[in-house]
Amino acid sequence: MRRLKKLVCLASLSIMVMLSGCAGKEAEEKLTEGDSLLKEEKYEDAIAAYHEVISLGKHLQEAYRGSGIAYLKLDMYKEAETEFKYALLECNGKIGKTEQDISYYLAETQLRNGDLEEAIETYSHLIEIEDKNPDLYFMRGVAYLRNGQLDEAIEGFEYKLKADPNNYDSYYQICLLLNEAGETEKSVEYANRGLQTEGGEEKEYYFGVLDFFVGDYEGAITYLSTEAAHQKADAYMYLGEAYEKTGDYDKAFEAYQTYMEQTQDANPQIYASMGEYYMNQKNYEQALECFQKGLEIAGEGEKQRLLYGEAVAYEYLLDFDTAREKLEAYLAEYPDDANALRDKRFLQGEE
Repeated sequence: MRRLKKLVCLASLSIMVMLSGCAGKEAEEKLTEGDSLLKEEKYEDAIAAYHEVISLGKHLQEAYRGSGIAYLKLDMYKEAETEFKYALLECNGKIGKTEQDISYYLAETQLRNGDLEEAIETYSHLIEIEDKNPDLYFMRGVAYLRNGQLDEAIEGFEYKLKADPNNYDSYYQICLLLNEAGETEKSVEYANRGLQTEGGEEKEYYFGVLDFFVGDYEGAITYLSTEAAHQKADAYMYLGEAYEKTGDYDKAFEAYQTYMEQTQDANPQIYASMGEYYMNQKNYEQALECFQKGLEIAGEGEKQRLLYGEAVAYEYLLDFDTAREKLEAYLAEYPDDANALRDKRFLQGEE
């Protein structure tokens, strides 16, 4: 009897080992499949493959990490954050390169999702591990800035600049971020500092953009009109804006057209500018098309010019019913716009 029980136990153990081996092999195959799908940018399929790995209980950290990256690429930030946190739980108390990599993704996800306090905390943990990494100080500075902590943000930006004081792109990024936060005076300050740096690669592009930030539009046009600056397609976007500021709308339109052709980038504000140009040319149908294309892709903070332009285009196309409807919807969002109020009175026959 004892011998029989021993044989049964040994057989059961052998089956468990065999099943575990099969599960391990299947998990490896699915993990490889998920990694391939991720590289091919088939993010939903990649998530499905990674979740099959997770269901098998094998390679959990790799699967959670891959799934998190796929969610991040799909802008599904809450799901991505959950996956990255699960991945970190699999570290077994050890913090190595893989865990640092996952933490980078976690911080990026938190920053994009607006979880600023958590992003600051994650970047701070990473700084404890890599206390001389200027990029981490910079990114924590971005989180501080968006959290309304300007002084702390500036500390992070200055650490980045101290590490590489002649890096044009750093000054450019800082100016963009400060403008986004409404800190235009600080932005001008950093743009002027950037213009004092020594010459280097892509000087024409960056000096043109920095000139634009400080309000020297003629200087911006001079730099951004050079062949060297045109190595970056964004040069045409800033060139168009600089021409607009100087009142040369024909050249602004040409620059915007070139930008759109080279980048295939659907930019709502460029659509707004092109729509306004067509309005001045009395090409109202083309103007309306630009405004509506812009509205299809515009975020909440980018719609005002486009919505107003759309309403006015309908007015000039003599579609007064639609114009009234659009203006009423516009004024519900922006009730203090004097031009829109005047247009409404006109459409109501009061002027």
